[in-house]
Amino acid sequence: MNFFYRKKRYSFLVKTHFSLFGFVNIQKFSPALPKLIEIWYTFNRAWLKDEVDALRKDSHHFSNNNENFSWCNEKLKIRDYGGNAVRDAINLIVEISKFSGDDNLFIKSEKRILESIKSGIPETWQKN
Repeated sequence: MNFFYRKKRYSFLVKTHFSLFGFVNIQKFSPALPKLIEIWYTFNRAWLKDEVDALRKDSHHFSNNNENFSWCNEKLKIRDYGGNAVRDAINLIVEISKFSGDDNLFIKSEKRILESIKSGIPETWQKN
């Protein structure tokens, strides 16, 4: 994980200070994503078809697992990006955004989360 962070420096990654073969990782503390956010639904409402395909490369990581993400200073961050599949998905999403000239999926999703938090309306599958 440390190598990936140092090499890519994506703003949406929580910085990894130390990694022991991916089994022991030391990262700066980052608050959990609020419970009113379902991350997969947020991605689902913000994506392009190509981004869908990229996320499906590691759908387990991105599907309703808020533990893999944090919310810090109104920014969406990924905590756990140690697996090859998640790194491939992240790289592909960034490439798609460069090609399309659009915000990447994480930035679009971050905007949706911010809107939900400010409005107090949960970003979930269910109507509340």
